[in-house]
Amino acid sequence: MEIVKRNSWSLYLDFIDAFSSLTYKGISISWFVYYWNYLRIKEVNEELIKPGFEQCLKNKVLTKKQIQSGFNRVMDPIEDHVNHNLKDGKILLYDESNLRFTPNNYLEYFDSSTTVILRKTAKINSYLGIPIDKIEDYKNNVEGLIEEYKIKAKKLLHSYKNHPIFSLPVFQKRFIKRELPEIVTYLVAIVNYFERRSISCVLVGGEVDYISRMLIIVAKTKGIPSICLQHGIIGSDRGWLPILSTKVAAFGQFETKFYQDAGVPKERIEIIGHPRFDRIFTEKYMGKHYLYKKIGISPNKKTVLITTQPVILDLGKLRRLIKCLLQDKNIEVIIKPHPTEIRRNMLEGYRRLVKENTSIKLIEFDPELYNIIPNVDVVCVYNSTTGIEAMLFGKPVVYFRGNSSEGAHYDYCDKLIKPNPMPLANIIIKLTTDRKFQQYAARQRKAFISKAYPQQISGKKLSDLIYTLSGVRSYL
Repeated sequence: MEIVKRNSWSLYLDFIDAFSSLTYKGISISWFVYYWNYLRIKEVNEELIKPGFEQCLKNKVLTKKQIQSGFNRVMDPIEDHVNHNLKDGKILLYDESNLRFTPNNYLEYFDSSTTVILRKTAKINSYLGIPIDKIEDYKNNVEGLIEEYKIKAKKLLHSYKNHPIFSLPVFQKRFIKRELPEIVTYLVAIVNYFERRSISCVLVGGEVDYISRMLIIVAKTKGIPSICLQHGIIGSDRGWLPILSTKVAAFGQFETKFYQDAGVPKERIEIIGHPRFDRIFTEKYMGKHYLYKKIGISPNKKTVLITTQPVILDLGKLRRLIKCLLQDKNIEVIIKPHPTEIRRNMLEGYRRLVKENTSIKLIEFDPELYNIIPNVDVVCVYNSTTGIEAMLFGKPVVYFRGNSSEGAHYDYCDKLIKPNPMPLANIIIKLTTDRKFQQYAARQRKAFISKAYPQQISGKKLSDLIYTLSGVRSYL
C-alpha cells in the first residue's frame, strides 16, 4: 500500500481507539462516524500527506492484509450473546436503495409473515405486502443525553490538543456539532427497536451508512446474524472495508479475493450474486425491431450502448469517443445515464451531444436497461455492474478505463479495456465487423463471467444463507 493509504487506515483505527470510551450501552459511538468524509476536509488531507505524519500514529496498518484484522481487534470484544429465539423473529431489510431488489425479488423471496422492511420514516405501512417499521417511532427525547456526550467528547479532544488532526477546529466542529447529535439520536432509537421487536437476521445493502452499521452491531450484541449484500462493483477499498456483518454476500471470485487479501476470513464470505440479476435468466424482453422503432434507430445499423458514471466519466472523453465511433456511418449510439445522474438532473451534457448528431439517442427512463442490452451489438461501460449484466446477456463488453483499480481486481481481457477514446472506438468498430474478433471476445467473456458471476439464480442462494444463519425461511 502507498503511504497515504497506510496513514488513512492507521488513523481510522487510532480514531476508533481514541473515542472508544464514548459508548452507549457498551457500544462505541466512534463506529458510526463517517470517517472517510473527514479525509475530504482540506486541512485534514494536508496533514495526512505531510512527511513524517506516520510518527503520530499508534496503529500501524502497513499492508492490505492488516486492514480487517485491525478492526476485528476492536469489533470482536463486543459482547455477542447466543440467541436461542431467532426462529421467532423476522428478517429485517434495510437500505432499499442499495439492496436494489426488484419487485419480483420481494414477492418471490420475502414473505410478509417472515420479513419486515425498516426505514427512517415512511408514509406507508407496507410495501408489496411486507410490513414497514419506522425508526422515528422508536426515537426518544435525547437532547440531554446529546449534551452529556458533547461534554465528554470535548474532554477527550482536549487530551489530543497536540494531535495533528484531532486538534483541528474543523475536525472537532464536524464531530461534535454535526455527527454526534445524529449518531446519539439514531443509536438510541435502534437499541430501542431491537429491545421491542423480535428480529432473526439483518440484511443490508452496504456498511458505510451509519444506520446499517448500527443495525449490524446492535444485532451482534443480541446474538442476531447479519448479511451485507454486495450492491455494485468494488472500485475502491473505501466503503467496502472493514466487514462488520456476520457474512458478506459477494458476486464472485474477484470480490472474494479482494476481501481475503484485506484479511477477511474465507468463512465470512459467501458467493451469492445478486437477486436483481435473476431476471436476466427468467424473463423475456422487448424485441429488437420494436425497440428500434420506439427509440428511432435503424435496424440495419450497428448499435453501441454506452452507460455512464456520475462525475467519474469525463464528458470530453465521451464526446471524443462518440465522434470517433460515428465516423463509421453504420453505427448509432445509445447513451443510458446512471440512475444517480437522472435523479440529480445531471443530463445537460448528454442532451447537448444528442442535439449535435441524430445518430445519438439519450434514454433516461423508458425503455429500461434490460430491454436495451439484449438488442445492441456492443456495450461500453466505465466500471459498473452493467458490464457484468451485459455479459450475462451474452453481449461483448468494452471498458472505457485503465486496467487497474483500488478495489477488487477484475481480471478482464486487456484488449477490451482502453482509457483513450480513439483506441477504444477502433476496438468497438472491430467488434461490429470482424467475425474472428467477435469470437475472441466471446471466449474472453465466457472465461471472465465464470469467475465474476458463477451462478444464475441468486435469490434462492440468499434465502438459503438466511436460513442457515437464523433458521428462518424468508419465503413460504
